Amino acid sequence: MGYGMALFGGHFLGTPELGLGLSEVGHEWRVGWRLGHAGSKRVSFNLGLEAARWDPADATTASEDRVGLSATMLW
Repeated sequence: MGYGMALFGGHFLGTPELGLGLSEVGHEWRVGWRLGHAGSKRVSFNLGLEAARWDPADATTASEDRVGLSATMLW
């Protein structure tokens, strides 16, 4: 199953991403966006942006914030 929105005249597909990770040591929230080429199967092009926050379960450890950017191209 997949989901996304056609962008830039249907040449690209935008896909939002959400994530939540829970464990005994803390939890992580993630949000992101991926932009992929919707054209030829011979060429694959993707851009991604993700932001995450890690909140530990104990109050003595500081929270962490991350931002990531990714790019892939296959031909």
